[in-house]
Amino acid sequence: MAVDTAVKRHNVILLLRGGPPRPDATVAEEDRAALVGVYGGVGIDAPASTLVTATTPAQMRTLIEASDLAIDWSMALYDSSEAYVADITADMTEGTITRNLYRTLHGTATFRLSRQLLWGSQRLGPSITLTSTAENLTATWAMGRWLTSIPRRVVGAVPESYEVEAYDKLMLVDTLVGRSYSVPTGTAYLAAVETILGTELGETSYELDQSAIATVTTANMNWILDDSTTWLRIINDLLGAIAYEGLWVDRDGRYRARPYTPPDERGTAWFFDADDSASTIVGQTRTVVPSRAGDQATDPVDTPNAFVFVNSDIGQAPPTVGNGIYEVTNQTAGPTSVAARGRTIPLITTINGGVSSQASLILIGDARALLAQLRFRTHLELETGPVPPLWHYDIVDLIDSELGPHQRWAVEEWSLDLVSGDMAQRWRSVQAVS
Repeated sequence: MAVDTAVKRHNVILLLRGGPPRPDATVAEEDRAALVGVYGGVGIDAPASTLVTATTPAQMRTLIEASDLAIDWSMALYDSSEAYVADITADMTEGTITRNLYRTLHGTATFRLSRQLLWGSQRLGPSITLTSTAENLTATWAMGRWLTSIPRRVVGAVPESYEVEAYDKLMLVDTLVGRSYSVPTGTAYLAAVETILGTELGETSYELDQSAIATVTTANMNWILDDSTTWLRIINDLLGAIAYEGLWVDRDGRYRARPYTPPDERGTAWFFDADDSASTIVGQTRTVVPSRAGDQATDPVDTPNAFVFVNSDIGQAPPTVGNGIYEVTNQTAGPTSVAARGRTIPLITTINGGVSSQASLILIGDARALLAQLRFRTHLELETGPVPPLWHYDIVDLIDSELGPHQRWAVEEWSLDLVSGDMAQRWRSVQAVS
């Protein structure tokens, strides 16, 4: 479905030169070319398409920063086996997608539909298309597969509508195991994850990075029956043992897992330039916050700065430093460091289920120690134009003279309005770039 109002882009409204749409939804002739893709053919005879699909980073940047950016959306309906059912674009009037990478379920969404579905069974597959006729570019991004809940039904208007809350497919994995579960000695960790996804849960759409395919358990891994252990926890315990990120779902609805990479070592997913008034998609107001809501108090008085990580899967020999124990101390980095507070606050952590090697223990330990520091790094809240390439644990660069040097940020949360293209984001600082 295409946007049928003036297109909004980083606090600028692109007005129709020939005046507002007529009652029959058509517009003045001089606006027809600029609105190809905006009105989606409602009252407009679109010319034959000669648009180029943006595939390179340079093309995507040119497209997303285009002054005549047009925003379209579509919605596909799938059954519980992910088989395509129908195009229901005409039945959707509103849609917002939110991803928070530090929640158990990374993705949530809200949609307003004028069509009744098999709630709880059928799945939604939205996508967003950006088009610039001036730049002769277009691109479409899938925006996930979503499980529907029982909606709120809004009556009194014709047609009546349904306000639907939806969740990403991690919800299917975040379910109680309901029994004790074991992975035997000598089992490849990634094979154990695939067994859970495929055999236990019946999921067939997954793609696991195979870097650690040869790494096997050196002792039985056991999860005793209780009222809190989920399949997601077991999977993430297995992935954590080989220094992988937790399980996530990509924009095409596939379960994914890959080795963990520290934020300061990841590539840049997008480059924002707030100082370039001609092409910036950064909103006029940016809010700097010292600590994310829900974190510990801004005063880091109780945050540890000396960490001891113990591998519980070391076998018969007692663990020692360098062989089953890893120690790391934050001497100077940030307000939680030993130097900043003049004292050491230790924390001893035994890794649940153990890890596969000392190298994995070191990587996990460094990541957790870094997270303790990042809890008190600067956060930035801002609005931008649509940046659909962002999805999971992305790193972005920002030039903004009002905030200081060229900086790198980890995208912590974003929310994208599929209709207007408005995007609210929250970032966590990684480092300044000289």
